Amino acid sequence: MVGNEQVRDERIEKRASDAGVVRLLSPTDCIKDRLAGYYHWKDEQNFHQAVAVARRRPVQWSNLQRWHRDEGVADQFAAFKAAWESSEHL
Repeated sequence: MVGNEQVRDERIEKRASDAGVVRLLSPTDCIKDRLAGYYHWKDEQNFHQAVAVARRRPVQWSNLQRWHRDEGVADQFAAFKAAWESSEHL
């Protein structure tokens, strides 16, 4: 789950390791996970981690905007995108 959204199995990347199979979230789902922590617990570190992932990996912005709406925090999407835009010039 990322917030109230279930992550479907086809969106999970699986990689073999010596310890077994590692299941990885997509960059967009990782951002959702970090932002869910920020919105729920007001943990600033989660917000900064979400911005860091967005700076380094491709993001499905329309998917992320829909997720914000479905989570009831549609007004926060613009603030997140603004933080990403201001940081991309660093």
